[in-house]
Amino acid sequence: MLTTQIRMQLDTAMRWNSRETERDILRVALGEIQTVGKGLPVSDEVAENVIRKIVAGIDETLTLSSSPLFSANHKVNEPLLQEQKAVLEALLPKLWTRDEIEAFFLENESPLFEQIQEMNHEGKAIGLAVKALKEAKAPVNGEDVRAVVDKIRKAQ
Repeated sequence: MLTTQIRMQLDTAMRWNSRETERDILRVALGEIQTVGKGLPVSDEVAENVIRKIVAGIDETLTLSSSPLFSANHKVNEPLLQEQKAVLEALLPKLWTRDEIEAFFLENESPLFEQIQEMNHEGKAIGLAVKALKEAKAPVNGEDVRAVVDKIRKAQ
Protein backbone atom coordinates (compact mmCIF):
# COMPACT_ATOMS: atom_id res chain seq x y z
CA MET A 1 0.00 0.00 0.00
CA LEU A 2 1.08 3.53 -0.69
CA THR A 3 0.67 4.68 2.91
CA THR A 4 3.01 1.88 4.02
CA GLN A 5 5.55 2.98 1.42
CA ILE A 6 5.28 6.58 2.65
CA ARG A 7 5.78 5.47 6.27
CA MET A 8 8.86 3.44 5.34
CA GLN A 9 10.32 6.30 3.30
CA LEU A 10 9.53 8.73 6.12
CA ASP A 11 11.24 6.45 8.63
CA THR A 12 14.34 6.36 6.43
CA ALA A 13 14.30 10.13 5.96
CA MET A 14 14.00 10.65 9.72
CA ARG A 15 17.09 8.51 10.31
CA TRP A 16 19.12 10.67 7.93
CA ASN A 17 19.20 14.24 9.18
CA SER A 18 20.29 15.47 5.75
CA ARG A 19 16.90 14.55 4.24
CA GLU A 20 14.81 17.18 6.03
CA THR A 21 12.83 18.28 2.98
CA GLU A 22 11.80 14.72 2.20
CA ARG A 23 10.90 14.10 5.85
CA ASP A 24 8.79 17.25 6.09
CA ILE A 25 6.79 16.77 2.89
CA LEU A 26 6.19 13.09 3.65
CA ARG A 27 4.84 14.07 7.07
CA VAL A 28 2.49 16.53 5.41
CA ALA A 29 1.35 13.94 2.86
CA LEU A 30 0.81 11.25 5.48
CA GLY A 31 -1.10 13.69 7.69
CA GLU A 32 -3.36 14.71 4.81
CA ILE A 33 -4.01 11.07 3.89
CA GLN A 34 -4.88 10.24 7.50
CA THR A 35 -7.19 13.26 7.69
CA VAL A 36 -9.05 12.17 4.55
CA GLY A 37 -9.31 8.63 5.90
CA LYS A 38 -10.49 9.88 9.30
CA GLY A 39 -8.03 7.57 11.02
CA LEU A 40 -9.04 4.51 8.98
CA PRO A 41 -6.88 2.84 6.33
CA VAL A 42 -7.32 4.36 2.87
CA SER A 43 -6.96 2.83 -0.56
CA ASP A 44 -3.99 3.60 -2.76
CA GLU A 45 -6.32 5.48 -5.10
CA VAL A 46 -7.39 7.86 -2.33
CA ALA A 47 -3.78 8.32 -1.19
CA GLU A 48 -2.69 9.04 -4.78
CA ASN A 49 -5.45 11.64 -5.14
CA VAL A 50 -4.32 13.37 -1.93
CA ILE A 51 -0.72 13.44 -3.15
CA ARG A 52 -1.81 14.77 -6.55
CA LYS A 53 -3.74 17.53 -4.78
CA ILE A 54 -0.63 18.52 -2.80
CA VAL A 55 1.45 18.51 -6.01
CA ALA A 56 -1.19 20.69 -7.70
CA GLY A 57 -0.94 23.15 -4.77
CA ILE A 58 2.83 23.28 -5.16
CA ASP A 59 2.45 23.89 -8.91
CA GLU A 60 -0.03 26.68 -8.22
CA THR A 61 2.32 28.30 -5.72
CA LEU A 62 5.21 28.12 -8.19
CA THR A 63 3.05 29.64 -10.94
CA LEU A 64 1.78 32.44 -8.73
CA SER A 65 5.22 33.22 -7.34
CA SER A 66 6.48 34.03 -10.83
CA SER A 67 3.53 36.34 -11.48
CA PRO A 68 4.19 40.10 -11.43
CA LEU A 69 1.14 40.45 -9.19
CA PHE A 70 2.83 38.41 -6.46
CA SER A 71 4.02 40.65 -3.68
CA ALA A 72 7.75 41.19 -3.38
CA ASN A 73 7.30 40.82 0.39
CA HIS A 74 6.42 37.15 -0.01
CA LYS A 75 9.49 35.20 -1.05
CA VAL A 76 8.95 31.64 -2.21
CA ASN A 77 11.73 29.11 -1.89
CA GLU A 78 11.33 27.64 -5.39
CA PRO A 79 14.14 25.06 -5.10
CA LEU A 80 12.54 23.73 -1.91
CA LEU A 81 9.12 23.47 -3.57
CA GLN A 82 10.64 21.74 -6.61
CA GLU A 83 12.36 19.23 -4.31
CA GLN A 84 9.12 18.59 -2.41
CA LYS A 85 7.27 18.11 -5.67
CA ALA A 86 9.88 15.62 -6.89
CA VAL A 87 9.58 13.58 -3.67
CA LEU A 88 5.80 13.39 -4.00
CA GLU A 89 5.81 12.65 -7.74
CA ALA A 90 8.19 9.74 -7.13
CA LEU A 91 5.43 8.14 -5.03
CA LEU A 92 2.86 8.30 -7.81
CA PRO A 93 2.55 5.75 -10.60
CA LYS A 94 3.48 7.03 -14.04
CA LEU A 95 0.25 7.96 -15.76
CA TRP A 96 -0.47 6.71 -19.25
CA THR A 97 -0.07 9.25 -22.03
CA ARG A 98 -2.90 10.00 -24.43
CA ASP A 99 -1.17 7.88 -27.08
CA GLU A 100 -0.96 4.94 -24.68
CA ILE A 101 -4.66 5.28 -23.80
CA GLU A 102 -5.60 5.38 -27.48
CA ALA A 103 -3.39 2.36 -28.18
CA PHE A 104 -5.18 0.47 -25.40
CA PHE A 105 -8.50 0.93 -27.16
CA LEU A 106 -7.06 0.06 -30.57
CA GLU A 107 -5.13 -3.01 -29.40
CA ASN A 108 -7.72 -4.29 -26.99
CA GLU A 109 -9.45 -7.31 -28.49
CA SER A 110 -12.89 -6.17 -27.36
CA PRO A 111 -14.89 -3.85 -29.61
CA LEU A 112 -14.36 -0.86 -27.28
CA PHE A 113 -13.07 1.45 -30.00
CA GLU A 114 -16.19 0.93 -32.13
CA GLN A 115 -18.50 1.14 -29.12
CA ILE A 116 -17.00 4.47 -28.11
CA GLN A 117 -17.32 5.77 -31.68
CA GLU A 118 -20.96 4.74 -31.90
CA MET A 119 -22.09 6.17 -28.55
CA ASN A 120 -24.47 9.09 -28.96
CA HIS A 121 -23.73 10.65 -25.60
CA GLU A 122 -20.23 11.82 -24.70
CA GLY A 123 -20.69 11.06 -21.00
CA LYS A 124 -21.61 7.44 -21.69
CA ALA A 125 -18.62 7.05 -23.99
CA ILE A 126 -16.28 8.42 -21.33
CA GLY A 127 -17.90 6.17 -18.72
CA LEU A 128 -17.34 3.11 -20.91
CA ALA A 129 -13.72 4.11 -21.49
CA VAL A 130 -13.04 4.75 -17.79
CA LYS A 131 -14.65 1.44 -16.82
CA ALA A 132 -12.46 -0.48 -19.27
CA LEU A 133 -9.34 1.34 -18.10
CA LYS A 134 -10.15 0.71 -14.43
CA GLU A 135 -10.66 -2.99 -15.13
CA ALA A 136 -7.22 -3.00 -16.75
CA LYS A 137 -5.84 -1.11 -13.69
CA ALA A 138 -4.48 1.55 -16.02
CA PRO A 139 -3.16 4.68 -14.26
CA VAL A 140 -4.78 7.49 -16.25
CA ASN A 141 -5.72 11.13 -15.90
CA GLY A 142 -9.42 11.83 -16.44
CA GLU A 143 -8.73 14.77 -18.73
CA ASP A 144 -6.55 12.59 -20.95
CA VAL A 145 -9.30 9.94 -21.16
CA ARG A 146 -11.79 12.65 -22.14
CA ALA A 147 -9.45 13.96 -24.86
CA VAL A 148 -8.90 10.46 -26.28
CA VAL A 149 -12.63 9.71 -26.27
CA ASP A 150 -13.28 13.01 -28.09
CA LYS A 151 -10.63 12.10 -30.66
CA ILE A 152 -12.11 8.62 -31.16
CA ARG A 153 -15.65 9.98 -31.54
CA LYS A 154 -14.53 12.60 -34.06
CA ALA A 155 -12.69 9.96 -36.13
CA GLN A 156 -15.98 8.47 -37.34
